[in-house]
Amino acid sequence: MNKRILMENKILRMEGISKSFPGVKALSDVDFSVDRGEVRCLIGANGAGKSTLMKILSGACQRDSGKIFINGKEMHVLNTQNAIQAGVAVIYQELSLIDSLTVAENIFLNNYKNVKNGMMLNWNAMNKKAIALLQEFNISVSPATLAGDLTIGHRQLIEILKAVARDAKIIVMDEPSATLSKDEYKSLLRIIAALKQKKITIIYISHRLEELFDVGDSVTILLDGTHIATVSMQDITQEEIVRLMIGHEIKTFFRKEKTQSKETALELHDVTTKAISQVNLKINKSEIHGIYGLVGSGRTEVLHSIFGIDPILSGEIIYKNKKMHNKNPYSAIKKGIGLVPENRKKQGLVLGLPVWENASLAGIKKFLRFGFIQYKRIYAETEQYVKKLSIKTPGIANEVITLSGGNQQKVVLSKWLIKQCDLLLVDEPTQGIDIGAKAELYEILEDLSDKGKTIIIVSSELNELLSVASAISVMYEGKLIKTFSAHELDATKIQECAITGRI
Repeated sequence: MNKRILMENKILRMEGISKSFPGVKALSDVDFSVDRGEVRCLIGANGAGKSTLMKILSGACQRDSGKIFINGKEMHVLNTQNAIQAGVAVIYQELSLIDSLTVAENIFLNNYKNVKNGMMLNWNAMNKKAIALLQEFNISVSPATLAGDLTIGHRQLIEILKAVARDAKIIVMDEPSATLSKDEYKSLLRIIAALKQKKITIIYISHRLEELFDVGDSVTILLDGTHIATVSMQDITQEEIVRLMIGHEIKTFFRKEKTQSKETALELHDVTTKAISQVNLKINKSEIHGIYGLVGSGRTEVLHSIFGIDPILSGEIIYKNKKMHNKNPYSAIKKGIGLVPENRKKQGLVLGLPVWENASLAGIKKFLRFGFIQYKRIYAETEQYVKKLSIKTPGIANEVITLSGGNQQKVVLSKWLIKQCDLLLVDEPTQGIDIGAKAELYEILEDLSDKGKTIIIVSSELNELLSVASAISVMYEGKLIKTFSAHELDATKIQECAITGRI
């Protein structure tokens, strides 16, 4: 009797799930089950199998073997359509709202059964139901607002309402807090609590381990496609989670103390664009310089002004002692400047192309001889950087979309290393990658600095910036408030400056 009740309380059971891709065993005999109304955290290093398991649950990817039960019913064939009908909703990192549609239209997109009069769409009913949902979850947005005008935080919340409107019983949230401000994160926590009250099950994927203790009832840890442990959050520490997900003790990255070059690499004098105003900045050769600020502070836009994405309205940029005016990214690349963008999938990679082609995109000219591409040289150099950066891939001919987030980030880096850039602009380098890959990535950046490359890092992770940067500039509402030099680096003062805009 007790066992039967226990089984009935399982909204989801995945038993013996296995999945292989060419050259990769993504999942091996994985068991994963969740109770109704539970918030289950799902974590693991990049490539552990989290995304594959959730794609199988959503019907976007077919399992090789194993059984899936949703609400007690075995799903012999699971595709995207019957997964939705069974109550599964997935909110991916790349949000799916259509910018040109209103909030109400996005909430009920392809879900019109309750907002129709016969064959006709009832716009009044749609707006009323949207208002009711927005009010129920205390989201202060008009249903008539265009999705393109929403903040990242509100876009995330509207994605959740889309799932609720579909009567979802299981909602998968993939890195939901990656781009949220503190206030937006608090709103997310409030909504997760409200969903839990409604007995809606949440599967929460995040690389920010401290969050797991804010949101989760329990945590499942995967490693190399296998199930390692499922534990109550009350019975595990962050250090134990790290050890289980990496398979060994993690080494922490610490910045090496070194003599700073006195040679100036880059200067910004009163640089103004549509997003930033009168920014002054001086960075020495071989320096790793951090830029910190809250969401919308203008931190990314500083990089865009240097790289030629945002036109400079006034002021000037001096690079290698010469005035520089990049009209577009192409002119910046020709000068030896590279950008690792915040959104690697949309702006840094061509996902359908293989590793070798992505890695050689920016530096293709160096492989030309009499107008012909020397493919053997491209393959050899790509293999060299795959080894040097420890990129985990079955081969350089594999499409980059098949790699984990951390390995995709390394492919973006390899593109600029092959191009031999002297100035590297890096925007949110560790977003969506695991704790082990973070330390690896920062070691790579420090090694580049040791070899004479100048690096500017934008990050919302202050502790990480403090561990790698020799100086940190703080942005607030489009203005650079202060640059904290090496002997001034103090987390409390930097945070206070970023929040208040005062020194």
